[in-house]
Amino acid sequence: MTREEFRARWNSRLTECVRLGILVDGERFCHEVLADFDAVIRAEDDRLLSLADCIRGIGVLRRSSPATLSTRRTSGRASRATDFL
Repeated sequence: MTREEFRARWNSRLTECVRLGILVDGERFCHEVLADFDAVIRAEDDRLLSLADCIRGIGVLRRSSPATLSTRRTSGRASRATDFL
């Protein structure tokens, strides 16, 4: 379930409850909302990310000067080499 589907489903349920004057059991209502929200989280966790999305997610893709990028490349190589020693 996507975020949009989640929102549409619960907006529809809200409209129906208001239109019919429905009073609900709070516990059952919360369990349903949380189950749907868990479905949204699982769907987002399972989606494949592009390389650019991954880089943005870890904060590497920033507006940097070429000198900074060169330093990052060099320090990355140096740390990888020491990982095996």
